[in-house]
Amino acid sequence: GGSVLVNRHALEDGSYGGVTYVYENGQTGSLDYVYVTSAGFHTTGTFVLGTDGSWTAEEAVTGHDTITRVRSTGRITPEGTMTMTSEYFAKGEWSPGRNVVYAQVDADIP
Repeated sequence: GGSVLVNRHALEDGSYGGVTYVYENGQTGSLDYVYVTSAGFHTTGTFVLGTDGSWTAEEAVTGHDTITRVRSTGRITPEGTMTMTSEYFAKGEWSPGRNVVYAQVDADIP
């Protein structure tokens, strides 16, 4: 009775990629997700949707050498790209992460 949104992505140089599975949590109604990467780590988290079309998310990271949590905000732009800004929790403190723009391309996930 459920459904899942699948988001696949790869960097333009082909060095890294991942797949995110987003689903509605049947117990809480929240939008939960699992993100599996080609870099050997994965994350689990929850999206909170904003009234302006943006989202915020916080996720637990498993299998990364230093990062244990990630916080991010993002949105889909009118041009159809997805923008995201993130912060990483490592060694007991939050630090700036990445500012990325995702656009649709035909590329294999490494």
